Order: sequence, then structure tokens, then C-alpha cells
Amino acid sequence: MAHWIGRIAAESFGFELVNVVVRDTPSGPLLFGDPEIPRSVQLADLCAMATPTDLLICNPVFSNFGLGRKFPGRSICYVQGIRTFELLDKFTHYVSVSVAAADCLSAVYEIRSRVIPPFYTPFPEELRRGRWEDKKNAILVIDKQNTELQQAGLRHTIDAIRRCCRSVELTILPPYSLPREPYSLAIAEPRFVLAFSPVEGFGLMPLEAMACGAVVLGLNGVGGRDYMKPGINCLTVEWLDYEKIATLAAEAVNDQALCLRISDAAKETAAQYTPERFMASWRTELELVLA
Repeated sequence: MAHWIGRIAAESFGFELVNVVVRDTPSGPLLFGDPEIPRSVQLADLCAMATPTDLLICNPVFSNFGLGRKFPGRSICYVQGIRTFELLDKFTHYVSVSVAAADCLSAVYEIRSRVIPPFYTPFPEELRRGRWEDKKNAILVIDKQNTELQQAGLRHTIDAIRRCCRSVELTILPPYSLPREPYSLAIAEPRFVLAFSPVEGFGLMPLEAMACGAVVLGLNGVGGRDYMKPGINCLTVEWLDYEKIATLAAEAVNDQALCLRISDAAKETAAQYTPERFMASWRTELELVLA
């Protein structure tokens, strides 16, 4: 998302776009289909090369590098996660990805921030327009486990689903493990997608599944509360109630009418999170910051 905010700053306000290389791992162009940014600077060289007229656009993970107070120009922190940093650094301006992220900033750091939801990159039309009943009778697990407790909860949930949904194939997709095109195919293929991240700033992968008409099961990820409406456009629960997930999965597998209704509502929900809305909101926000 920071890349896209940077593009708005470049196209609308005349900034030169420079990519900050944080680590040598696949990023925007490969995973999300983002256009390449031709010029790059290493993280260690950023503050020495920057000037007071420059603008740093980052997420709160940058707090771990301690750059906020050292960067000579203005800085915008788009708070996309609430567990990706130990202690928040000081930036010029903060914007939250969800109400949950904004509430965290307010409660912990007494920072008031506007909420601008992210967008999902639209899938090809042939993937989005497919009917739910024509999809593969399978459950795709989005595996974002990163704590021992979470791993145990996911194993328990998968075992319970396998016992009560024997007719349904269950596969696991580690996050960010596929380039954009095969990922799109993987998430658009099954009738059901199981999200199992207890705490996320927003939770974009479940929204992408909803855009393809999948019935999303699992956890709302806290940040998913902004768009997940259990029983209406998904079948999700809070983390402390995750034992209910297998029961909901069994009900969904055996209730086609319920799934068709949820699938239609899921597509309608996802249609609200467009790149156009994101860019218009950020253009307005940048006008306020740069004024």
C-alpha cells in the first residue's frame, strides 16, 4: 500500500518516487502485481540521502528501525498492523487501516488518526464472475500462524473440520508464498476459505476471497470487523470462540442456500474496497498533510 500512496504523491504532488529496500525478499512487483519503482535506496542510507523536502511513507514496522525522529523531512505512517512493531516510533502523521488500528493508536499512544481502508487488487473478471456452486468443493486454509497458541488452535480447527466435513477437500496456502497470478487462481477456485489470523490490522486476504464469491470461515482477525458481517457476508467468529468454526463449516457445507446468499453478499462487500476509492481518499489526505 505504501507504494501506491507514493505513486499518488508523485503523480499529484510532483514527488520523485524512490523505493526503500528493507530486506532482500520478494515484494510488491512479484507478490501484488505492482509496477516496478525504478529508483531504490538502501534502508541504511535513507536518512543520509534524504532532505527536509522529502516525504517518507511507511508502515509501523519502520518503528523497529528507529528512523522516524532521524528522517529530515516529513513522514506518514500508514498503520496497517498492530502487532508488527514493539514500540511505535514518532512520525509526522498517522493514518489507520481500520477502526481497530485507530483504536489501538488512541488507547496506547493517544494518537487520533483517520481511517482509510486498503484496497484489494481486482482479480480477472473470469475469476470474479464465477458462480459459487460451480467452484471446487474445497476449503482453502490461509495459514498465517505465528504463535504457538495460534498454531495449536489451527491444528485443532483443521482436525475438527476434517472429521465433520469428510466430503470437502482441505488444502493449506501459506501467505505470500505465490506470485500474484497463481495466488489469484488458488484463492478463486474453492467454495470456502478459512481465515485463521487472530489479530490483523485489516485482513486483506479474506476480502480477496470474498471478492471471488468464496464463503469465508474462521476468524475476523479483529481488523476484519470493519467489513465482516457474520451470517450475512461470512461465517466468522472471535478468537476466543474459534471452537465454533468447525460447526459453522459443517452447516455451510450442507446448506447451499445459505452459501449462495453469503457468496452474493461477499461480492457486494468486496466491491466497496476499490483502488479508486483508496486513491481518492489518500489524495485528499496528502493535500491536508502537504498543506
